[in-house]
Amino acid sequence: MNDFFHRFVLFFCISIYLCFPGAAVEAQSGDLSERQAGDVSGAYRKGIELFLSGKPADAVPLLEEALAEARFAAEQDVFNYLGLALHQTGEHTRALDAFAQGIASGGGDRKVLYYNSGNAAYMLGDYSAAEGFYSQVLAEDPAHAGALLNRANARLMMNRLAEASVDYTRYLEIDAGSPQHETILTVQNLIEAELTAQDAERERREQEEFSLAAEQRRIDADSARSAEEALIHAQWLESGQLSAAAASMDGRLDAEAARSAAELRASGESLLEEQQRASRLEDPVRAVREDAEAVRLYEEYLSAREAALIRSGIGDEAVEEVLTDAEQLNARENAAISGGDSGSYAEERIRQEREETDRLQRLLDSIDAADLDAVAPEGESEGESPGTELVSE
Repeated sequence: MNDFFHRFVLFFCISIYLCFPGAAVEAQSGDLSERQAGDVSGAYRKGIELFLSGKPADAVPLLEEALAEARFAAEQDVFNYLGLALHQTGEHTRALDAFAQGIASGGGDRKVLYYNSGNAAYMLGDYSAAEGFYSQVLAEDPAHAGALLNRANARLMMNRLAEASVDYTRYLEIDAGSPQHETILTVQNLIEAELTAQDAERERREQEEFSLAAEQRRIDADSARSAEEALIHAQWLESGQLSAAAASMDGRLDAEAARSAAELRASGESLLEEQQRASRLEDPVRAVREDAEAVRLYEEYLSAREAALIRSGIGDEAVEEVLTDAEQLNARENAAISGGDSGSYAEERIRQEREETDRLQRLLDSIDAADLDAVAPEGESEGESPGTELVSE
């Protein structure tokens, strides 16, 4: 409800409301004339006179004094006048209490007390309670114009505009000649305009909420998509790291395998050498036989060389020296075989053979080449090993 509309309605409702409190007083005026003719207390009569003469403040204590008398303790009229007097002096809470006591006393026409209770509650700003009291009046008298008008005012103050408009319409139907007819129509037009504006505002808010909801759904969808893309990227990075780690591991494993293979190969070769050496030591007879064969061939070679030397005219002294060396070599060979030291013997033999070969080569260099060709062994040709069997002429 906009501020201008609220201020106008507030002024209008108070204006209408102040036109009606006196109606309840007038409804009770007949009772006073009848009681004045009978036996009534002075306080009761004086209090009514003061109230009707426009002196509600002076009437209040007299009416309270009358209620102290037993015969007036349950009189609704006394409670009603006391409530009206208090109401007109601005003591709306005490007035509401007086009306409530009159309603609780039972009997009589409680419609006036409900109506005046609604007025007091309205002035206190308790529009919900006021509406309830006016509805009590209309339950007993649906054509009560004042209750319809004041309930419309109470509903208007609670911003229940559609219900207020219904009560204003019914009021004008009951009291078509009301002096406030035009003012009420103006209020109804304002209500219709306000309702239209509220509908438009409600529609605007609904559209805005719909747009906001759609935008939120879009944001949520974008967030979900971004989260999914981030997850996929993280998984891709993780898979790449795993692949790199796996490749690195494969490389390390390959290097380790190669190193292990090399170590195994070296170990195998070392073991083979050990086995071969052990086999040689374990079979000295075979080693000796091999060495003996080599010696035999060498003796034949020496014999051939000896014959060549003799034919060439080299002195007996030199030949004897060669023979002596051969005999010494044979003696050492036999000693090595007897002692089982074939390895030491073989080393010594090789050394002796190298020295002897060098010495013989020096002797042979002095022999004429033609004479040497005459004693060459059969089947010997260039490039053949000197270790083959030699045959003298």
